[in-house]
Amino acid sequence: MNMLSSYVFNVSSQIKNIPNSTVSRAQIFELIAAFLGEKSHAALKTTSLNKSIELARHDMQAAFIRCQERAISFNQTTKVAQQLSKLISDQLAPLLEKSSVLINQQALYYLTRSGSEWINVDDDYDEDDLEEDILQTLESFPYKGFDVDVQTLYISLQQASKGGDKESKLLEFLWILDDLYGVPYDETGKDWYENSLNGKALDNQQQQLADKYCKMITKHQVLESFVTNTQLSDLATPNINQIIESKDFSLIDSICYHIPIDRMLDKLEPYWDLRHDFSNQWLKLSALQDPNRELISHLIERNENLIEQHSWARFANINGIDVTQDDHYAIDTNTGEIWDADHDAPIEICGFDGVKLQVLPHELESTVQTRTQIMLELSKKIQKLI
Repeated sequence: MNMLSSYVFNVSSQIKNIPNSTVSRAQIFELIAAFLGEKSHAALKTTSLNKSIELARHDMQAAFIRCQERAISFNQTTKVAQQLSKLISDQLAPLLEKSSVLINQQALYYLTRSGSEWINVDDDYDEDDLEEDILQTLESFPYKGFDVDVQTLYISLQQASKGGDKESKLLEFLWILDDLYGVPYDETGKDWYENSLNGKALDNQQQQLADKYCKMITKHQVLESFVTNTQLSDLATPNINQIIESKDFSLIDSICYHIPIDRMLDKLEPYWDLRHDFSNQWLKLSALQDPNRELISHLIERNENLIEQHSWARFANINGIDVTQDDHYAIDTNTGEIWDADHDAPIEICGFDGVKLQVLPHELESTVQTRTQIMLELSKKIQKLI
């Protein structure tokens, strides 16, 4: 069911409470389109939904009147048309009250599924290995039954970010990084660019190189400006402890829990001095998304809370990881592969020392057990999101 269909379903299920209403399901689509400022449902599907929402949000009275007039055109009485408009207004209220939620969902979808490079391309990628068509920016993409214009979405995301929405701010940063991946660093056109600034005439090839260099440095300037004007506290961050302690799993609606966050801190660290509490929450989320020995051992060793230490150890154990046992192995330093005793080669010992846990007092046993079960449930829910 796409986004609009869910609202139509909710409206149609409540129409029985409006005596003498005869509108059909198809006509409800048209009424919602009218409320959002479009002439038809077909037109709504091809326009910028974010713009339509902003239009309705900034003049709810006009939206109400548009919807009412459309209902009357469907042979509804004035009273029924008013009731239908009120019902549609009530159903759309959550969307209208905070349109940044929809903007963030669309931006996240674009960054992770519709052509973004930041999730999939390593920082040390070989520029020559990237095909030109891979780096082309999409002009639009489908999202839950709507066609979303990429440039319009980015402007909306910037506005939400400037308005103080922390999730929008984080997504704007990731979007800027995505743009940088799409323009590999290349100073070939630097001299031609400087010549063009000095008014010198360039031939077509020289102008193309100058334009490419200009595009590259402009995107780097955008990143520099963003970082200069953004504090770490302005960015959204997960709060794993809050979810575990409150058992409120609805908090995972935040975009933080929908991002494949492997190497997320590697992307943030070059630009901000990451606080312990900030990075720790992202590390905990990463461990819940993809339990692994190294990360869980790290979380236990940097944590002084006995209950949390034992909870992470049990969480790991249930996931087949015993962090209390040593895990050492030898590699062949010539090849980097596991050392074979049948071959004479220099070796290096790698792996992990087992984590040393203090004995858990008996009175804390039930607390640790409860916390571990919540972590396991949370982990399952988070893993379904990505």
